[in-house]
Amino acid sequence: MIALSVAVWWLTKQLPFLFTGTLNRIFKTADFPIYAIILGFAARGVLSLLGLQERLSAAFRTEFFLKTGVILLGASINLVNLVKIGAGGCADAACRYCGASC
Repeated sequence: MIALSVAVWWLTKQLPFLFTGTLNRIFKTADFPIYAIILGFAARGVLSLLGLQERLSAAFRTEFFLKTGVILLGASINLVNLVKIGAGGCADAACRYCGASC
């Protein structure tokens, strides 16, 4: 896990300088979650090829790591927006249930 974190950090800092032109702009705009996802898929592929994925699957709780990552990234949910979206969804569901065209 630490090795993958260091690899993501290195890719974020160094990869844009290895390319010029369009690729340089693409790699400069890609944030570290993109690199983390790519390296995570690569690591999973290597574990699958080595036959270790099933033995290690209990140790890697993907949902837990995703939720922790979202919290660590500082993602916040604006409660006012959540209520607005939720109220609109509830109103739409009620209209569809009653058969009214709102």
